[in-house]
Amino acid sequence: MDHAVIMAAASPRELSSKDMRSGRVLIDMDQLLKKIPLSARTIQEMEKKGEFPQRFAIAPRRVVWDLDEVDTWIIERKEAARKIAAPGFIPVAASTRR
Repeated sequence: MDHAVIMAAASPRELSSKDMRSGRVLIDMDQLLKKIPLSARTIQEMEKKGEFPQRFAIAPRRVVWDLDEVDTWIIERKEAARKIAAPGFIPVAASTRR
């Protein structure tokens, strides 16, 4: 089965839901940095450690990330953060019980 590959224009948010369903969406570094509030260097180090989705080349001087993999990474980070209680954090429901 041949899947279409869509290169996001200016921002992944500008793609229609039809575009998103029709194939893989690829984002470049500029788009990634708008989506993930980390530096390019931090992302590169995390990739080396296997802590972030790997970029791949689509041309000799063009690398991209799969938007679905990046979104999955965000969801996993969010879920992991919820499991780790912040120091001194007491959930409202727990603090009102007696």
